[in-house]
Amino acid sequence: GTFSGARTSDVYLGYYFTDNLSAEVTAGQAFGTSVDFQFLNVSLTHQPWPQWRYSPYLTLGGGAKQSRYSNTEVQLSSRTDQTLHAGAGLRIYLARQLMGRLEYRNTVILTDQEQNEESDEWTIGLSAFF
Repeated sequence: GTFSGARTSDVYLGYYFTDNLSAEVTAGQAFGTSVDFQFLNVSLTHQPWPQWRYSPYLTLGGGAKQSRYSNTEVQLSSRTDQTLHAGAGLRIYLARQLMGRLEYRNTVILTDQEQNEESDEWTIGLSAFF
């Protein structure tokens, strides 16, 4: 996927409480031109029509993001910020235990500066479940 223009690699683990409600933990990292970062998120996901082959869902959660700066003229120190996110996606059931995923997330990064940062994340992936 992409997060604020940087390519990301994510891995996630999910647990379904019901057919409609699940929790997910996502860990990932991204490499940009001047900043690299790692993140960890926890999300609740609601899937209104889980029986549909093309099934939309909504997600809401939070986590932490650690940034490391490089290739900048001004030396900046690493920092860790809390995050909040909301998003929507589409699960496409390809086989009994395989699905494709398309997702958009808007993330607010809670910084100690005067104004918080905001980022968009687009993700395409495959999921296996059992």
